[in-house]
Amino acid sequence: MPLVTLTVQNLPTYGQPLADVVQTAMDAAGVEFVNDGNTILLIENSDGAPHTVVAVGRASNRSFNHAIDASIVTTNAKESLCGPFPQELFNDSSGKVQLTLADATGMTAAAVRINKTPSA
Repeated sequence: MPLVTLTVQNLPTYGQPLADVVQTAMDAAGVEFVNDGNTILLIENSDGAPHTVVAVGRASNRSFNHAIDASIVTTNAKESLCGPFPQELFNDSSGKVQLTLADATGMTAAAVRINKTPSA
């Protein structure tokens, strides 16, 4: 079964808001998103039980050639915000971060790129 791909949304510069963040239902088969190193993840759990989402780590020189996963626990009826995800630690060969979860009941997510405001 293919992974659910999150469309990365752009946070405007100069303090402007990202109105109407679009969240996508997560799937137990997995989720992925394109990562440029400035992308954060918003996870919402509307289920009655906590869920853990794992951002799959990749072995690199920075991690002493060990893959270090990031576990994000979102309690019931709450939201979690995590990232950004360093490319060399989380990107696969396609430039994507892969997320795994055992149970996707009530789970949604949004990937948001933080655009840096140009300096004067």
